[in-house]
Amino acid sequence: SAVLDNDFKLCFIVTDLDLDISAALLLLYRESPTFFPRTESKRADTVQRIKYRLETEVGELPSLSSLGQEFHLSPYYLAHMFKDMTGYSIKNYHLLCRVAATRELLETTDLSITDICAHVGFADMSSLARYFKREIGCTPSQYRKRMLDQSKEDLI
Repeated sequence: SAVLDNDFKLCFIVTDLDLDISAALLLLYRESPTFFPRTESKRADTVQRIKYRLETEVGELPSLSSLGQEFHLSPYYLAHMFKDMTGYSIKNYHLLCRVAATRELLETTDLSITDICAHVGFADMSSLARYFKREIGCTPSQYRKRMLDQSKEDLI
């Protein structure tokens, strides 16, 4: 019984010591985040990789759970980290990427707007027109006409 009491007391002392060390490290991290630079650079690297994925694969928005699995992070943490570092939710950033891809295709190809809509992953033409107008200030057809008129003026 005396041995069990000593083991029990030792367990509490070790647990208290672990908590004290953890609390000290947490306090140090909060007071001097530059003392731990790898975490921030790792976060920034992860966000850059997510941004690259969203920019290059505009056709379909990956789920938070699939991104979490790919980057070995919880979906909740990943979403908040991305928003904290970019100012955009993953969904809104992906929509901006789709609009940018639409804009580029309107400027550089003769694809129909319907084909562009399907290529960049919008469900329908009205969604494309709504998001495009919100970000660019005009519809895709107005934008293409403006670009064509501008290129004609540049030739004159």
